[in-house]
Amino acid sequence: KAFGNWLYFKGFGKELAGGDNWWPSPYLNQPVDDAAAVIRAFMAELKSTPYARMVAACFVSGGHDGQFYIKERDYSPAATVAWRDWLRAKYSTIEKLAAAWHRPLQNFDEIAVPPERQAYQTSKNQSQLFFDPLTETDQRDYEEFRTERMWRVKERLLQAADDGLGRDLIGLSWNMGGAVRGNYAPLLNSRALDGVIVQPTYQYRMPGLVGGVEAPYGSYARHGKLVVKELDT
Repeated sequence: KAFGNWLYFKGFGKELAGGDNWWPSPYLNQPVDDAAAVIRAFMAELKSTPYARMVAACFVSGGHDGQFYIKERDYSPAATVAWRDWLRAKYSTIEKLAAAWHRPLQNFDEIAVPPERQAYQTSKNQSQLFFDPLTETDQRDYEEFRTERMWRVKERLLQAADDGLGRDLIGLSWNMGGAVRGNYAPLLNSRALDGVIVQPTYQYRMPGLVGGVEAPYGSYARHGKLVVKELDT
């Protein structure tokens, strides 16, 4: 089960430590829909006041350092269903998926969340960023699925703010860490999410350093997106 404290999501486990609480799976839609409904209602109420015309942007926050970040593999029923649905949307047929994964597959309903990659790595020289196209296509797909979900949650909440106020706002949120990698197509193609604030490791934030951000700035600019660095030390 997913768990965390009052500040941020921490991981998955079978027992709770002191101060922790059970959290809904980050792949469940209902908690996101509930939060979106609250944001939409708040913005609709704000629309009826003179303050509405002063609002230019909306920033959504997902806790403390986690900020909607999904790190651990989620093997819950909700996450498994979401994973299978994502694969159906990408490949449409089990034959196409089997060809991409280079293995026999019978149907989407037999597909489980793949094991953590570290569980079967045999060499310290195996890349942390690249996947073997013959044996690790499922791992590559899962990384796309995992990182896409983080963007979709942020987008859903920001769209609720736009809908409640009745006009487009500048939509911003955090991105955990200094690297903007994985499947960031949802960010580039989003109408509600206009940029991210990345959080480089503290030693890279000192004066004279470039900021510790790993991001293709040109690509973001071409899509009209902002990349902002958090540089507090």
